[in-house]
Amino acid sequence: MTTNQKPWGFERTEKVEAAARSGDAGAQAELGVRYHFGHDGLTKDTVRAVEWYRKAAEQGLAEAQACLAGMYENGEGVEKDELEAVKWLRKAADGGSISSQRLLADRYFEGKGVPEDRGEANKWYRKVFDWAQKEAETGERTAQMQLGDFYLLGQGVQQDIPTAIKWYKKSAFRENGEMSDCYATANEALEKIYLAGKWPATSHSEAVNWFLRAADEGYPKAQYIVGLMYRHGQGFTRNNFEALKWFQKAADHKHFADWPRNPADGEPKIPEARIAVEEMKKLLAVADDSAKQVVFGGLDDLCAAIERNNIERARVLVAGGACVTPPKNERRDRTPFLIAASKQFTQGEVGGICDGYDAGRHDYWRRAEDNHSMLRLLADNGALAAPTQDSVVRSSILEAARVDNAAAISIILEARPEMSVLGARPDLSNYSEDVYQSALPLEIAAESGSFQAVKILLKLNANDWRVSSPFELALKGGYTRTAKELVKYIPDKFPMLKQYSFALFEMLLWCAVDNHTESFRKLAAEHLKPLKNNRSDFDLWWKKETTLKQCFDYACRFASLEMVKLVFDETETLDVNRDGIGGISKIPTLIYASEKGDFDLVEFCLRIGADPFLLKDGMTALDISRRKGHTKLAVLLEQAMKGNYVGKTKLLFRRFHS
Repeated sequence: MTTNQKPWGFERTEKVEAAARSGDAGAQAELGVRYHFGHDGLTKDTVRAVEWYRKAAEQGLAEAQACLAGMYENGEGVEKDELEAVKWLRKAADGGSISSQRLLADRYFEGKGVPEDRGEANKWYRKVFDWAQKEAETGERTAQMQLGDFYLLGQGVQQDIPTAIKWYKKSAFRENGEMSDCYATANEALEKIYLAGKWPATSHSEAVNWFLRAADEGYPKAQYIVGLMYRHGQGFTRNNFEALKWFQKAADHKHFADWPRNPADGEPKIPEARIAVEEMKKLLAVADDSAKQVVFGGLDDLCAAIERNNIERARVLVAGGACVTPPKNERRDRTPFLIAASKQFTQGEVGGICDGYDAGRHDYWRRAEDNHSMLRLLADNGALAAPTQDSVVRSSILEAARVDNAAAISIILEARPEMSVLGARPDLSNYSEDVYQSALPLEIAAESGSFQAVKILLKLNANDWRVSSPFELALKGGYTRTAKELVKYIPDKFPMLKQYSFALFEMLLWCAVDNHTESFRKLAAEHLKPLKNNRSDFDLWWKKETTLKQCFDYACRFASLEMVKLVFDETETLDVNRDGIGGISKIPTLIYASEKGDFDLVEFCLRIGADPFLLKDGMTALDISRRKGHTKLAVLLEQAMKGNYVGKTKLLFRRFHS
């Protein structure tokens, strides 16, 4: 038997393969695993996996023998062969493989591939039991789970349900009281014990503590068990309303297939819970109205369903008469629409999945769709209509703007368009932030970088602002994508600036980069015109000129010729020969345009006085054009160098007055 094998799991495949070919059993087994599952750069190949497992197994490596037994049992890479499977499983068990010993014991117990022999089964169960008992005492949780199984099933030891429960509970928690990786498996085993009627009658209080915690953690079968406890008065005072509540929680859990959805979606995980719900509803049909309100009209239950984004539960509650319009000045956690509008599903303008939600894209979309359905359900049932809800609606749109819940904003403004300009929150004392006391939705969205919210607000004409320019707020927060979205709407939506500030010059730059000619034209008309030929505030005038030179640079590189012309018309000091473009490595505009082969830009530069004899690395624009094969451009530049293309007097006029 091979012993003291080097661990190969973290080595590169090339190194593992070299060691395997030299005869190292551990490397051979590891290479078999990688071929078996297609790991670490290898294509899945069960035939080659069997070859390497066999090489290691023939050297006596128990782990490889166990793997080879599994290949024969499942017919992977070889013909299915129970006799070979048992042969290698026995070798692995004799070699000390605990999992193989357990599997071999199960085979003897069930008569699978070997004659049924309870004595032989118990012999192997006992070996595993002895190992599990020793390891369990040291705190090894997998061993504690197995020990619970042995006491539960009476394998290798006398059946003892209380002792099984003890070991299952031990495996579920770490020394610091936190849940371990075995919690879910242990809970499942304890659920089976309870539902099979094997839980000791003397320890119902332990069952209550365990299953109530598991139910609060969201385990559906535990919720169903808590419902049974309330229904039958085991561990709790009998309470049919509480029983229905927990049955409903369990029934709300459903199976969802991988994206895209298929007809299997929505199947209940606990079918018996759904049956129990119907039975309890019939039982409670004779109850008086005040008792029914506890279950079907409770505001707290509806708010809890919304908090968990449980649309099915919310529909049941609303259909049963749940209150969707709480009293005026109610706390936030008892205000259904506000809770739903506050749900965040994206990280602002990043547009990704918000922390706290499952990584699977299909799960993210399902949650967002459920939230949209929740908002629509509440709106359709009067959550936005009542005058007493004005403060809630105002708070909801501001909160939705903050967390980028565009669906909530759309639904609110569809029903209450006036809310786009009602930003104060006078009736909710738990919102005391200064910015929320007077700011409007667009300002909140811009300040938070809520890209989708900004888009929907602009689309729905919610374009007013009260405290600060939304563009400036987005800039201060570093939300460039949101700021660029706002730039698009300058001409048609609203004046973005009330005074000269850094935001004006940033907007001009982005207009040049993204070719927003109309926005640039309007900004120039409203804000740059008063500064033209007016140097009374020289610093401001110089900032304008410096910015326009940058705009000219960006326009030449990224925008249309129309934008280039617009920028040039606004500048007073730009010299097309001296003020180079191209970012860090600045070069004359004519040289840059020649390198790009931009005929229209070259022609424009020549018209405004560009010097065709300027050099870069000893080459003129004509030389560059010829080298790059721009024939038409070369002809134009050749004529310019001959003096047949004279720039207009605009540039000369500028130089004269400089």
